[in-house]
Amino acid sequence: MSSKRRQILAALKAALDDISTANGYNYDVGLNSLKYHDLTQVPPDRFPAITYVPGPSRYHPLTHEDYTSGPSPASIEGWRIGVLGYVKVDTDVTQGADVINALEDLVEDIVKAVLADPQLGLSFVENCYLSEVVPSLDFLDQNVAIVQVIFDVKYDFRKDEP
Repeated sequence: MSSKRRQILAALKAALDDISTANGYNYDVGLNSLKYHDLTQVPPDRFPAITYVPGPSRYHPLTHEDYTSGPSPASIEGWRIGVLGYVKVDTDVTQGADVINALEDLVEDIVKAVLADPQLGLSFVENCYLSEVVPSLDFLDQNVAIVQVIFDVKYDFRKDEP
């Protein structure tokens, strides 16, 4: 059995795999991957693209054997995971609202897909919460922009079953 952290990442990927116009979303995601890609080398038809950045984790002991993610059992803070979304537009992203609309559509899709099931289909996840949306002011090139949607995943685990 894989670790709970790996199960959470796999569940996030599965939730985001559902993003398609056929399922009522704004986009058909062309690339949804847990691994890093040099997005400057990704073909245009693979946009929008999504990848993941597991963030820092804080854990609080519940008992000698059990832990919870986050600074305390009562906190909704948990393991922070950034979902990076990349959009490509036809115009220079620094020259208009097209990129803002494209990023907002992708944020909507990511949030809707992940929070459709706040337990991510996993019995040990208490909840997945939207924490932050961070649009980037840096662009990969003149036509690609980035947004980071950060989630906190609250879950408990035993030290012998991380």
